[in-house]
Amino acid sequence: MISDDLLTRWTTPPTIDGPFLRPFVCRGHLVHHGVFIAGINPGTPIYPSDISPSEYRKILRSTEQFEPAYSAIRSKRGESADGRTRLGLRSLSNWFLAEGVKGLLETNVVPYPTRKARQLKNISIEHQSHWVFREVCETFRPKLIVLHGKPSRDKFIDYVAPKSLQWAKNVSMEELENRSEPLMVGKWSDNEPYFVFVCRHLMYYGICGDSYLPFRNAIKSYLTLDDHS
Repeated sequence: MISDDLLTRWTTPPTIDGPFLRPFVCRGHLVHHGVFIAGINPGTPIYPSDISPSEYRKILRSTEQFEPAYSAIRSKRGESADGRTRLGLRSLSNWFLAEGVKGLLETNVVPYPTRKARQLKNISIEHQSHWVFREVCETFRPKLIVLHGKPSRDKFIDYVAPKSLQWAKNVSMEELENRSEPLMVGKWSDNEPYFVFVCRHLMYYGICGDSYLPFRNAIKSYLTLDDHS
């Protein structure tokens, strides 16, 4: 479905000594009209010194290959094998798959990784590479986009969404999460609809995500159960 040339364009470090961009990690199958879970930006920079470019591109296509490599890189740096965000991502992603979703991309509005989201302010807008997220969206045309955390919501509104959505930056995350309807509804170039929802950062999700149950119930009816591939 996706060429290696395109994935190379989406992952190439924007600076000579910089980390790979991380456009997504796929859980399930690479399909059209699946689900995106989008944070602000990856929290673990991975460099060409950690893994070859070709191997990096390969592991992005499958969490089964990505997660062991990711854990090994973190362990080598003296960090825990799994951060709280990755635990929450895995748990919510597995819930989607259990609900019948065949393809899910764990992605970010900003593909440039930093250890702390606040460090993004030191990265130029050009190097943050928002264009990658837009291209990934246009390529896979997800049925559902879940933005987790206030920074991802704000970046999405500023660099991806139409200007008419600016009002949502003045609404609390709690209120947006508790809405029974999407924050945004749109259509892709193939005329298929998509729905954007917002929730708290997934570092608070844990294994079961009990406090996210109302949110999950709200988005259930918007799930696509066939892959349109």
